[in-house]
Amino acid sequence: MLCKEHKYQPFVLRNLEKFGFKQPTPIQMQAIPVAIHRRDLIANAPTGSGKTLAFLLSILHQVHSEEKIGYRAVVVSPTRELATQIFDHLRNLTSGRKVRCCLLTKNSAMAQAQDPKMRQKYDILVTTPLRLVHAIQNKEADLSHVHSLVLDEADTLMEKGFLEQVDEIMAACTSSQLQISLFSATMPSSVEQMAKTIMKDPVRIIVGTQNAATELVDQQLVFVGQEEGKLLELRNMIHRGFKPPCLLFVQSIDRARDLFHELVFEGINVES
Repeated sequence: MLCKEHKYQPFVLRNLEKFGFKQPTPIQMQAIPVAIHRRDLIANAPTGSGKTLAFLLSILHQVHSEEKIGYRAVVVSPTRELATQIFDHLRNLTSGRKVRCCLLTKNSAMAQAQDPKMRQKYDILVTTPLRLVHAIQNKEADLSHVHSLVLDEADTLMEKGFLEQVDEIMAACTSSQLQISLFSATMPSSVEQMAKTIMKDPVRIIVGTQNAATELVDQQLVFVGQEEGKLLELRNMIHRGFKPPCLLFVQSIDRARDLFHELVFEGINVES
């Protein structure tokens, strides 16, 4: 399909085959043609459905010339961990080809990418909102040639904590040809309506039931009473034979710090 219908370059197809890609998933089959035709896009699909590959393949279809005009595509993700995962996928897809990609997060080594002499050597930028805003404000990133802006985990990026940063990023993308794509597992109606105010007649794609829980994860709801009950239930889960590794999500940095110390005291190997 990718070869016959969308005329992808051979290096993309070779790398897809190399990393075990056999056929596109439903979100890829629906989102890629829309993005290739330069339409703004709001796409919802469950976790693990192939959203990352959908927007990366769309970008690579459009970023293929040897022009050194600076960033032509930007992918924004809410956390550095997600940004790093996306960047790793991108490097795999561009292996053996001179598509210049860079990762901009707090922990990444970006001295060269932020050097004015080096900026125009990159085609695709993967970043987090705060780092990119910092780079824009310090004139370390020129987004005037960006034709494709992707917001991954868009429901999170459109919330209050990130919205001002996203607005500043969009204001810096001054190209009249800018295409905006929003990808997420869930999209509350209030966030969707807000997104539409900054997009041009977006195409809406929903794979599966909108905002439904993923069937790929076994989920349980446990009543714990008060705050102290959360740690007690966590201890009980471990004693019942639950085998790490696992991810724990908490409401704030302070709560993460407290939980870290509590788990260390319990003799559990933990990172925060």
